Amino acid sequence: MFAAGCTDSAVVGGTSSDGGMDASLDVSCTAGQTACGGACVDTQASPDHCGACGSACQRAEVCVAGMCQPACPTGQAACAGRCVDLQTDRGNCGACGAACSAGLVCSMGQCTLECGPGLAQCAATGGGDGGSDRFCTNTQIDRTNCGACGTACAAGQICERGACVANCPAGQQACGGLCTDPQNDAQNCGSCGRACASGEACVAGNCQVRCPTGQTVCSGRCVDTQTDRGDCGTCGNVCDSGEVCSMGACGLTCSQGLTTCAPMTGPRVCANLQTDRANCGACGTACAAGQVCEAGACVISCPMGQTACGTACTDTQTDRANCGACGAACAAGQVCSAGACAASCQMGTQNCGGTCRDPNTDVAACGGCGNACPTPANGVAFCAAGACGITCNRGFGDCDGDASNGCETSLDGLTNCGGCGVRCNFANASGTCVSSGCALGACNAGFADCDMNPANGCEVNTSANNANCGACGNTCGAGQRCAAGTCVATCVAGQSDCGGSCRDLANDPANCGACGNACARPANATPFCAGRCSFQCDAGFGDCDGNATNGCETRLDSVTNCGACGFACQSPNGGSACTAGACALTTCNTGFANCDMSPLNGCEINTQTDRANCGACGNACGAGQVCSGGVCRATCATGLTECAGSCTSTQSDPRNCGLCGTACTAPANASPVCAAGACSFVCNAGFRDCDNNPANGCEVNTNTSAANCGSCGRVCSLANASSACTGGACQLQACTGAFRDCDNNPANGCEVNGGTDVNNCGACGNRCTLANAVAACTAGSCAVGSCTGAFRNCDNNPSNGCEVNTQTDASNCGACGVTCSSGRCANGACVVTSNRYQQSFVSGQGSDGAQCTAWNDWRATLTNSYTRVTIRGTFNTTGVSCTNPTVVNGLAAAIRSGTDFNMACDGNNWSLCGSRYSGELWLNPPSTCSGNNCPSGYIVRPCIGGSNPNWGGVNTQTCGAPSQEMIVEFQ
Repeated sequence: MFAAGCTDSAVVGGTSSDGGMDASLDVSCTAGQTACGGACVDTQASPDHCGACGSACQRAEVCVAGMCQPACPTGQAACAGRCVDLQTDRGNCGACGAACSAGLVCSMGQCTLECGPGLAQCAATGGGDGGSDRFCTNTQIDRTNCGACGTACAAGQICERGACVANCPAGQQACGGLCTDPQNDAQNCGSCGRACASGEACVAGNCQVRCPTGQTVCSGRCVDTQTDRGDCGTCGNVCDSGEVCSMGACGLTCSQGLTTCAPMTGPRVCANLQTDRANCGACGTACAAGQVCEAGACVISCPMGQTACGTACTDTQTDRANCGACGAACAAGQVCSAGACAASCQMGTQNCGGTCRDPNTDVAACGGCGNACPTPANGVAFCAAGACGITCNRGFGDCDGDASNGCETSLDGLTNCGGCGVRCNFANASGTCVSSGCALGACNAGFADCDMNPANGCEVNTSANNANCGACGNTCGAGQRCAAGTCVATCVAGQSDCGGSCRDLANDPANCGACGNACARPANATPFCAGRCSFQCDAGFGDCDGNATNGCETRLDSVTNCGACGFACQSPNGGSACTAGACALTTCNTGFANCDMSPLNGCEINTQTDRANCGACGNACGAGQVCSGGVCRATCATGLTECAGSCTSTQSDPRNCGLCGTACTAPANASPVCAAGACSFVCNAGFRDCDNNPANGCEVNTNTSAANCGSCGRVCSLANASSACTGGACQLQACTGAFRDCDNNPANGCEVNGGTDVNNCGACGNRCTLANAVAACTAGSCAVGSCTGAFRNCDNNPSNGCEVNTQTDASNCGACGVTCSSGRCANGACVVTSNRYQQSFVSGQGSDGAQCTAWNDWRATLTNSYTRVTIRGTFNTTGVSCTNPTVVNGLAAAIRSGTDFNMACDGNNWSLCGSRYSGELWLNPPSTCSGNNCPSGYIVRPCIGGSNPNWGGVNTQTCGAPSQEMIVEFQ
């Protein structure tokens, strides 16, 4: 048991401290501790005082059972030089230094309220364990709770498989409390208790025949390969018929020193009469079983470490009659110690009836001569440090800590499965105990064991797990979630559930702005969605009237709309055409020609006046001539003026405007013109002079300018949206922030705030409707504005609204997270349930069939949701109660399943003999399920038998009790 006070021990699941407390030099330490330098330490676990005060382990070593070693036993880890179980240690839960808070235990490496399956819950004396009076431990490896709570291993021992064993060096193991090498120990060959037969030796962990000198083991028997016909020279080499084996070779005659022996049946053999068991001393003289042939005589074959003296094997190291050698008897009053007669035994041994025995390890004289360790029930005895101990057989445990009754408890029950106090409790499942090990039973409805790891029970809630929806491995697809074990659609932020499929209403043309709102395909266009339906014109078409209803109504291959809306083809002094969306020159006006063959400047030559191209391209006038009316002549015609040898109209010629040599220039995006002898310009197609400043020409591109779209001063400005000018028409480009264009009318821009509008939350048409709640739209996601009535949003998941009715939900009774231990909630308050067995019994009469039937019917209805159990009746109407839920529900489970149970609660031991009389409930029994069955007190056993009057009693005698009513009630 744990003791209050300072401790330096490596407690697996319990408490620990550094032992550095101030204390006087004569400090008094509790049992199991030693005063070292004024502090109490556990020299079995302290790396600074390992085995003895001041004996410090090396930096990389740990202290285990008082011995420094490089590593901890299997299942433990080194934390600050101490070996701890990270699965159960409250100060190092899951990792070194990770301490659990007060009131919590460490189970399977996590701080929780209860212990997990395969772990025993123990109580720390004096409210230790960091403020908690309970902790979890693995009784299979915990030195301080080995096999059962409070059962501490002695100094120099460790706990293995629930039993205290010697802490043996590498290569050895503990057998019966002693360290031995299973590779060569004939009494424990390969494993503890496996003894080799007489004449065998233990070699490499296997029993095999030990042969005399000169013989070899062949197929499990000793042979002389020099003479054996079946193993001649080497094992398996058989001589032919008629041959003998002599000197390890097959031949016709025997070699010198060997004798030819001819048995009555079989071939003749060459025998060495000094060693041959079948021909020992003479042909045909065979040695008896258990004997070998040595020097031509049959002698007994003894185990290793013993010598044949006459017809018996003896240990000449301790045998007084054969001390050191056969026949060397010690004198009266002497003992044989280490093969020599002496007046006393060697140091560390005692003379017990003439035999030297080690009182620290000898079970025949444990602690002193005559103190033989008794053989326990269901186990074997051992002696360690002069104290008798017991090692339980597999499947049994010493759970009451009383060595006198041996290993009294079967470790195949739900409350003692594989170890004392180890309960088979699994999360969301029932448990069974199979071959002293907890096994997972059936999963509770709605749960499954998908990772096939029984330690965490049925860990998956198949009602709500997306990866295991309804069954293990049934994964919900993208855009789905698991609800009530069925995959249903669920969408990430920015998407909406449209008929079970998640859609982005901002760019899905089949669900644009709202589910089912498919963008129509207008004429000569491809639809797309950009928060609202829009379209892109097919090649060669344009939406030149800005009317979406008729699509792209205009072909872009006309001279007025060539390649783009409003882009007109203009060829100076000629005709134009639009071919494949590009302007082309068709014909020249009369009197003009395209002499440079470039369509860009049209028909650039006036053949009526140009001296180099007079009347036709390339027709140059001679020296002294001018070109007038397309004819080379000496003077210009009326209305024309000769300029640099050419006749031209200074009223319209931009190269000679008003006067010869006055050339008109054009500003940006414009072409020069001459009108009435004055220079001017005209804007190119798609450009306008919106500021009326000729200096910067036609400065605005009305095809792209959002401030002058299509014409000067036409501004593109849409509410809550960015806009663009395309082909001289205003287009809605994108909505700003959370706003959406839900009516598909660009004239009013993006008219809906999708961040707050419950009818268009996050996307057009996404209406927030939540169960048992007033919906709200927050940052574009549906949220619970407020819950209606007693409903609450306990899982903080807005998709299922206010899913819990706190008036009736036992896990959220009155408010989220308030759990009813009774399992019932009514009107928002936990209701204590009562399950009662109540029957009347008559003194001197056996229990009638109805009383037993009522007991069996009642115990089948017990659950695991109680907080109190009470035994009361006629002679104690108040009764005796237990209020520890762990004990209460453990007892209920034992009564229901018919298994044994024994635990202390509120000052009393509650015990059930589950398999006897359909369950026999005792309070403070003299012993567990055995001993005196008729003490005065509290016993309820209504199924003892129809004619048996010893049905128990409540606060009375329990055999032949007075008439009374007995009640057992769980609440």
